[in-house]
Amino acid sequence: MTDAARSGRLLKIGTGSNAAEAWSWAAALLGYGALLAAGGRLLNDPDTYWHIAAGRWMIEHRMVPSQDPFSYTFQGAKWVPHEWLAELILAAVQGAFGWRGVIVATALAMAASLGLLTWFLARNLAPRYALVLAMMGLFVASPHLLARPHVFAMPAMILWVGGLALEREKAGSPPWRLLPVMILWANLHGGYSLGLVLAFLFAVEAIVAAEGAERLRVGRAWAGFLLLAVGAALFTPNGVDGLLFPIHLLGMKASLAAINEWRSPDFQHFQPIEFWLLAFVLGILVLGLRVPPLRILMLLLLVHLALSHERSAELLGLLGPLIMAGAIARQFGGPPPRSRGAWALPMSFGAMLMLAATGLFAMAGEVRRDPGIAPEAALRAVAGKVSGNLFNAYEFGGYLIFEGHQPFIDGRVDLYGDDFFGDYNKAVDGLGDALPGLLDRHGIGWTLLSPQSPAAALLDLLPGWERIYRDGTAVVHRRGEKPTP
Repeated sequence: MTDAARSGRLLKIGTGSNAAEAWSWAAALLGYGALLAAGGRLLNDPDTYWHIAAGRWMIEHRMVPSQDPFSYTFQGAKWVPHEWLAELILAAVQGAFGWRGVIVATALAMAASLGLLTWFLARNLAPRYALVLAMMGLFVASPHLLARPHVFAMPAMILWVGGLALEREKAGSPPWRLLPVMILWANLHGGYSLGLVLAFLFAVEAIVAAEGAERLRVGRAWAGFLLLAVGAALFTPNGVDGLLFPIHLLGMKASLAAINEWRSPDFQHFQPIEFWLLAFVLGILVLGLRVPPLRILMLLLLVHLALSHERSAELLGLLGPLIMAGAIARQFGGPPPRSRGAWALPMSFGAMLMLAATGLFAMAGEVRRDPGIAPEAALRAVAGKVSGNLFNAYEFGGYLIFEGHQPFIDGRVDLYGDDFFGDYNKAVDGLGDALPGLLDRHGIGWTLLSPQSPAAALLDLLPGWERIYRDGTAVVHRRGEKPTP
């Protein structure tokens, strides 16, 4: 290849967009359709219920809570609602449009994420390849696509990382216009801390790439950007507590190890992340893909997170392509020149298809929610028959809050802490005298547990306790009269 040809190819990196808008809408439509087809499965997470309850509380009280208003075990304790804005959105949508509205809103957030991802990738790659990478991202993220705040934060996440990568490919100055995106992300979900780390790595890359006297100027510009980014992350009702929240959460090793989504993926079963990793290794071995050192460091960080916690696989699937796109374009060629005015028709056609899909979804049958996390029948059956403090299964906590009950524990592991969570797990597992001790210590009057729980079987044998209800979802025991000596 001649120097002129190579130069022409490199000039297109970060500037191409031949029909990118159409391909971006295609990605958005595919993602939207996939999530609407999933339907009630997007609601199969107990945390969805307490997130909505938290949003309702904020709407009713016109404030963001700083103390726990829901449990009786930690009533009034300090609580950092780091996802408050997403919870407001969930509560407002559920209150106005019901569970179908929650599914549609979640699908729209994912559609926006995939559309943005494809658009950013198409600035460096041929749009069809951008679409393929976006669909791979959807596949990798699919196990964790639920009606929860992290999905509503995904568009901001992709805007932030995609904007940083795009500016670096053009060797431009720091993208100051992204600072409002950091404010939005920080109010939607605690994952914004990763955005700050990646911004730092992009800044180091920019400084290393600069030459001579330019290095000092570039360093000052990026240092200013990083300081303002941290300031933007502090622009939340939680302030410094919100910035420290991810550190506090990741430090809770014992609690996180007991929660499925925080565990490492089990490769004895098929994991979508395995597909992504194998495809990347194949690209290196077959195509000889070369990635710059700082980008390798970013990828290794994402791989580490994905292999440490199942829930982090989506970060590698969605952000990995953004980090690699420029390197791929430099090695194999960028996209054709950008076409101007190509957005109007794809946008109109895409919006019409989305409206049609939403209408069909609205006319479909009843949305089915997972009864395994919503013990509706059990609560109805024992109404008026139980009193006192409740000891509940972890997975029932969100639904109990949603229904106005004060739980013993719920999905806010950051609130409860390692010691409390450890004692709870010992009691649920029926270890030693942990359960009787806990029941007496907290003055428990009744329990709501899974039928498969060892604690439920143990309660059948404990003196002074009687089973009053059981179905496939839950079993209820209540404290009876103390046995006569």
